Amino acid sequence: MLKLSMANWAEFKATIDKGSSLHHTEVEMKYFLYGLNGNVTYDYILKKDGGADQADFEDNYKSKSNSKIGYSQNVAFASKYIYVSGAKKSLYKRVHGVNETIAANTTANIDFIIPYAHCKFSGANIFGSSLGDTLDFEILDTATNTYSGAPLSPLPTYYPYYVLNQFGFEVEMPGSGVYENTSNYEASLQLDMTIRCRYTNSTDASAYISMNVWLHEVV
Repeated sequence: MLKLSMANWAEFKATIDKGSSLHHTEVEMKYFLYGLNGNVTYDYILKKDGGADQADFEDNYKSKSNSKIGYSQNVAFASKYIYVSGAKKSLYKRVHGVNETIAANTTANIDFIIPYAHCKFSGANIFGSSLGDTLDFEILDTATNTYSGAPLSPLPTYYPYYVLNQFGFEVEMPGSGVYENTSNYEASLQLDMTIRCRYTNSTDASAYISMNVWLHEVV
């Protein structure tokens, strides 16, 4: 998917006026705006500064936002089949969101614990980032290290939630407030594993950071 960041409100709303579906999230002082049109995503951060752009959005566009649902090629209802140990299984798309408020100039974890016995993981996106922020992505074992078999003692040498894999290494965040990481193939995850985003807020203010993860339950 092509992702384009708009320089100002006028540019962004022009994409909406031309037929892109409008979506938004909001925090205390900002709106994160997204326009979806086929395989193109437009984004823009609109400040809540009491100005004409904020008034235009709130008066003429906000009520229409989040009303159109975009559909990907992998629809949510068993559009794909796979074979697991010779058995035919269905894939059901599941999208989940989590968030954390991260203090100024600190690093904190944004964790999502897998709620399905078996699923595929195909991507994630991050909202609320600032230019200069960084993140690491990791996959962690369960509290009892079910899948790695890593010993839980003696401390401090061994710990629960053993790191099974890392697929993001000090990734630089864009100034647009939106970051997306997708893969053309799915990674297999199991019940109670954790998808961890270790996020570093490099700004002098606390940051509300959201993470959406794209899973496909194997049933």
